[in-house]
Amino acid sequence: MSPSPPAAAAGDMGRPTKPVAAGTSPRLRALAVYLRQLKDDTRTTYATLSERTGPPGAPGYRGASTLSQAARGTHLPPLETVLAYARAAGDLGSHSTQRREASAAFRAQLKALVEPATPTGHGADHA
Repeated sequence: MSPSPPAAAAGDMGRPTKPVAAGTSPRLRALAVYLRQLKDDTRTTYATLSERTGPPGAPGYRGASTLSQAARGTHLPPLETVLAYARAAGDLGSHSTQRREASAAFRAQLKALVEPATPTGHGADHA
């Protein structure tokens, strides 16, 4: 009979997090780092964070994969997901500076996505 592998240490929670991709915008990177730091501070799993968002089907519920994707830094997550993540991680103001920075990053990314590019040199104001 072979010996069983050693049990995970108390601080080991799931798989190691991959670094945010090098080409990620600084603001999206800041949001991902903020969310990851919240999770690391709670020393918990995405499954536990998901349970803290409420029961499945309830308003505000976010699944573990949704929360994981939000912290991946590959795309801008919905604001509701970011807020649910922060509440589940217990951020009730202890990270206020980081939260303001992440919020500003979120708004800037959202603005860049929804505002059309301004045409240059072809306006009706030329007379």
